[in-house]
Amino acid sequence: MRLRAYVLAADPAWLETSIQSYYDIVEKIVVSYDRNKVGWTGSALPIDECIDRAKSVDKDKKMEFAPGDFAILSNSPMENETRQRREALALAGDADWVFQLDTDEVVTEPDSLLRRLAALPASARCVRWPMRSLFQRAVDGRYLEVCTKRGGHVEEYFSIAVRPGTRLAEARTTLEETVPFRSWTLSRESLFNPTSRLPRRETMLHFSWVRSEEQMLRKLRSWGHARDFDTERYYREIWSRAPTEWSRLRDFHPLTPATWPALRRVELPYAVNW
Repeated sequence: MRLRAYVLAADPAWLETSIQSYYDIVEKIVVSYDRNKVGWTGSALPIDECIDRAKSVDKDKKMEFAPGDFAILSNSPMENETRQRREALALAGDADWVFQLDTDEVVTEPDSLLRRLAALPASARCVRWPMRSLFQRAVDGRYLEVCTKRGGHVEEYFSIAVRPGTRLAEARTTLEETVPFRSWTLSRESLFNPTSRLPRRETMLHFSWVRSEEQMLRKLRSWGHARDFDTERYYREIWSRAPTEWSRLRDFHPLTPATWPALRRVELPYAVNW
């Protein structure tokens, strides 16, 4: 089975950790970036740092660096993101699957992921995979993970792999996902049979909100949802207070509050660098 990937080089926080988590199972990685070193809102990004970090882990020279112009200010940030992803996906070329992981998402069991992808039917166009969402770090250094209000597991599903030629509708979601039964959802109930369940150790890690203050502010000002909520207020009243007030946060997702009911402190059984 041939696997390729594309990454958007805009955020250096977890870039090496993310790429290294699946590097050995792909044959090519398209590294897409804005040649003017700006994000989808036109704000400056550390593109050179991202490229240098990507090159530092490219031991087998699998990367193809692809500059473009993705900050069309007459478009919404989400429209610009979708356009960049479509171009990167097209450049990935021929393969059985193309990974489209963000650079703050980490594969925990690459061999199992490879085996499960190989078992999918040819009709499957998109794979949505469960992720553990990590929001911040507590003052004692432990990670703060999204959980239920009683401390139970919460998993979010993201489109992590698509077939070449798949049309992305918005960001990395596909047009197929809008039609019932046409996309393939790898959920806890439908891996190989209706009663199977994905082991917790195979759930990917999403470090979307675990970063320094400078990195967090930069992301909020440049990402696809930069105009969808009051980012400065959210940073000030939720993210900045989480290390000490995490136990009191409830329904705090910036776009769909109930998606993140609460937080719990965890120690990850994986080697992660930050």
